[in-house]
Amino acid sequence: MNKFKKVALLLFLTCTLSTKATTQSQNQTQHNQRLKNPFHENMWSVYIQKKQPKLAFSIFANLVKKTKYAYKWLINFLHKTGNNKKLASMIPLIKAAFPDLLKNDPDTGFMVAYAIVRKNVIVNKMLMPIVYDNAAMDILLPLNKKFPSNQKVSGLLSTLYDLNNDPQNALAISEKYLNISVTKPTDFLEYFKNAARYLKLKNKNKALHAVKKCLDLQPKFLQGWILLATLHDQQGNTQEAINSCLRALELSGPNKAIEYMVIRLFFKLKKAQHRVSEFVMNKACFEKAVQFLRKKEHKKALEYIDKCLSEKTLNKQPAQKDMLKIKVLNNKNLKKI
Repeated sequence: MNKFKKVALLLFLTCTLSTKATTQSQNQTQHNQRLKNPFHENMWSVYIQKKQPKLAFSIFANLVKKTKYAYKWLINFLHKTGNNKKLASMIPLIKAAFPDLLKNDPDTGFMVAYAIVRKNVIVNKMLMPIVYDNAAMDILLPLNKKFPSNQKVSGLLSTLYDLNNDPQNALAISEKYLNISVTKPTDFLEYFKNAARYLKLKNKNKALHAVKKCLDLQPKFLQGWILLATLHDQQGNTQEAINSCLRALELSGPNKAIEYMVIRLFFKLKKAQHRVSEFVMNKACFEKAVQFLRKKEHKKALEYIDKCLSEKTLNKQPAQKDMLKIKVLNNKNLKKI
């Protein structure tokens, strides 16, 4: 009986080991097939993780004649590695082999169009910005019509319209995208661009609305606050312009341009209140206020200027050596006399 049990146990162990060896062999075969099959979904990550981009490129380059997916992988590879010149040179091959690829795939179409407008042109060790190109427009326009909610396609297309000095069409593309797509945190830039476009078209009300939407999405966007201050200033909302400048200073830290803008706006506000165009104040008092401003004590700085002005708001006599005469010009810089 004991002998029978030993034989049975030996047969069981033999079968188990055989099955395990067979399973390991099958797994190894499947693994080898994955490595040899460039269409496997893990193939891209395998080569990227192993840091073998040249091997990945060589495989994709040899397969482009067989399937459009190889084209897509190759285009994605060239785009991610910034090889726009090589990608742009492949466009005739892509159109000849798979003409529908650029018409039905917005992501691929965007990468190809981007390669056209930005071909890694370096001047004085600096990468040149994108340039307007009709070939890129021929790709982007049909894609935008078919996929108006694609952020990359609409963003690049509207930017190209800007480069062609056509803010009207740029706004049409951008506004359509913003109206039909789900709002994304990154859309604050699109609203900011639209504000600049409306300003170029002299539609200040819509520009103001757009920049406010921008700041709702990204309250820490410095350029948005500066633009908001500029628009309020142009519309005569001086106090709102001052508030926007102070918010910008909180984000930027010491900034002479913004500090100067705050002072100019404050004197503009006082000009309207006192109905005068010239102020004379103690020079030391004024410089003290500027110091408060640069220490981020903004309210204190404005209060200090107000205090200086309350002592002497208008003096028609020539200014003394220790006095400062300031003339406020409409929507222009502060002028010291």
